[in-house]
Amino acid sequence: MRNPMFRQLCGHRTTVWISALLLLHPSLTLADSGRILLRPVQTFRGWGMSLAWEANDLYGGARQPAQINDPAIQSQYMDLLYGDPATRLTLGFNIARYNIAGGDDPTHKHMRADAQMEGFQGGPNAPFDWTRDASQRRMLQEAKKRGADIFEAASYSPPYWMTFSGCSSGARVGHQDNLREEMYGSFVNYLATVGSGNSEPPIPEILSRFVFSGKVSSRLR
Repeated sequence: MRNPMFRQLCGHRTTVWISALLLLHPSLTLADSGRILLRPVQTFRGWGMSLAWEANDLYGGARQPAQINDPAIQSQYMDLLYGDPATRLTLGFNIARYNIAGGDDPTHKHMRADAQMEGFQGGPNAPFDWTRDASQRRMLQEAKKRGADIFEAASYSPPYWMTFSGCSSGARVGHQDNLREEMYGSFVNYLATVGSGNSEPPIPEILSRFVFSGKVSSRLR
């Protein structure tokens, strides 16, 4: 064990070195001063949510009844999500992401009811059915009424009849592309048609950004 005098000398020497270091590098004292220096690196345009399954829960989907049946409570629920926080109690969302669903094989029963998103085209060369996905389109319009001003479109699967697996929930082997090559053009046409604003009622300003499988891939207008 070292004697007390040695420990005392070492302690004095350490204090001297630390003091000199702080004098030569004053920024180190600032780092421990409790100050926060602001340096903007990005700008948020807002915040929001993906509609998709939430819309099926709120208003009911093709295979699931609405979880909230009272229209007044449905409206209050939307008020809590979208609106101006300066005027009432709300999260103040201003972004809504719309899921352009492909739609699964209607004979499949393996997905949860609320996750069953309806596609607009039932087969090759079939007409687009704009009565489908009414819940999500309604939620989009309700968000717009409450001040939402950024609308994104997202696609996570082509229609089941364009896929190798015959299912919109994914490929048989997870890492493999599930879109058949001969359906590339058909899928592009599907997305462009749904996002063109020609649906009835129209999907409002949906193409401020188009997101494919979670990544921004292209702008459609």
